[in-house]
Amino acid sequence: MSLIEEPVRTRSPWPALVVLSLAFGLVQLDASIVTVALESVRGALGGDVGAQQWIVDGYTVALAAGMLTAGAAGDRLGHRRVCVAGFALFGVASVGCATAGTVPVLVGFRVVQGLGAAALLPASLALIGALFPRWTPVQP
Repeated sequence: MSLIEEPVRTRSPWPALVVLSLAFGLVQLDASIVTVALESVRGALGGDVGAQQWIVDGYTVALAAGMLTAGAAGDRLGHRRVCVAGFALFGVASVGCATAGTVPVLVGFRVVQGLGAAALLPASLALIGALFPRWTPVQP
């Protein structure tokens, strides 16, 4: 079985490109937007500087740690399936983050959100390559 997926067959690849690009942007935005809201989060949930660091780093550590595994899972299970699972996990964890009542619960949901982002990021990039095979560099 080849690690390169067959090109995705769609009528027009452009709507999928927009969705996948927005997903990629969402992952990157979420890594930094919480930093802006930290003062509000501290006011609502309490916590010290260490708690604030875990709120930010729980996401980024899980994202960085999970990307290689998620990329390999996409190669084995299919990037579309991993991308959809990443979307679902990211969405559920986002709702959990929004409704968290304590800092430890928020940190836990941020870690889960980072794992969803880790699945979403490499899968979205692989799907973009499959949507536009003519522009994908040839592998040796």
